[in-house]
Amino acid sequence: TLGSGMFIPGFEEQLVDKVPGEEVTVKVTFPEQYHSADLAGKKAEFKCKIHQIRVKTQYELDDTFAKEVGGCETFEEMRTKLTESLQAYTDERGEMDLQDRLLRQAADTLEFTPTEDQIQQELDEQMNNLKAQLAQQGLSIEMYCQFMNTTEAQLREDARANALNSIRMQAAIELIVSLENLEATKEEIGEAVALIARQNNMTVEQLKPYVDAEFEAAVVRSVLTTKVMKLIREAAEIEEI
Repeated sequence: TLGSGMFIPGFEEQLVDKVPGEEVTVKVTFPEQYHSADLAGKKAEFKCKIHQIRVKTQYELDDTFAKEVGGCETFEEMRTKLTESLQAYTDERGEMDLQDRLLRQAADTLEFTPTEDQIQQELDEQMNNLKAQLAQQGLSIEMYCQFMNTTEAQLREDARANALNSIRMQAAIELIVSLENLEATKEEIGEAVALIARQNNMTVEQLKPYVDAEFEAAVVRSVLTTKVMKLIREAAEIEEI
């Protein structure tokens, strides 16, 4: 988006007034303080081709907008559906946030200190999850670091506090599962697998090739975590403000 300032200084300005089909050689110099030392201060050329130009404009909030964007006959119908959808989303997010806060409070009562090996293992998992999410968007971790003006090592360090919390919360879940003798039944596991399939627009049969011991263990953990969350939620004294 021209004017976003997301690229190297001087890059966007050289694309202004160009037309679809035109080829442009953008000449820039990387900043001296660029995060990648091998590129800092160096001159570069980017060969670009203009395929399409889009201009952002505003819709009028009317029935035409409702039909083209909201799939509704009238704007009032769209407004009502959108309000209901947003309220349901907000309620769900609020409940999830509450349960997360309650679990964190429970984890804070543990006399438990993770080992460095446990922390590094959790960081590995978090970084692998990030890379998988980026890959779904056609991005690599290197590209992400460039956009965010950071490094993979710094991302890993920034995730350390979250990793510590995750380990403590998992330890709390495992302790509660043990104390309360909680189990994941076949029916509950089956329902969880069916939900995963629906969320990925697949049938259970299509999902089966991906089901291995690690997958099954993750599903069991998910079911038990849900049970622990429910137990903590029911036992908590909550004041609404």
